[in-house]
Amino acid sequence: MLMVEVGFIEPNDPRMISTMEQIENVLRAAPISCAIEAPDEFRDAKDRVFNTCSFWRIGRLARMGRTEEAREYFRTIARDVETD
Repeated sequence: MLMVEVGFIEPNDPRMISTMEQIENVLRAAPISCAIEAPDEFRDAKDRVFNTCSFWRIGRLARMGRTEEAREYFRTIARDVETD
């Protein structure tokens, strides 16, 4: 998801859109985004990894023009943090 940040690819490039679709379909465990598919590969750092990936996803959605979706996703994450 950082390829856009470093200027490697444009946010609306079909490859980036496809990457986001795969992330949303494979690595999303509502409401957070995962860094890996295996459930215990990074067991000790799981919470930090998931939160970081979730915020990267918010940034990608916003840069792709999906700003309302990014806002709603941010609100969802914020609500989860408040209830923990």
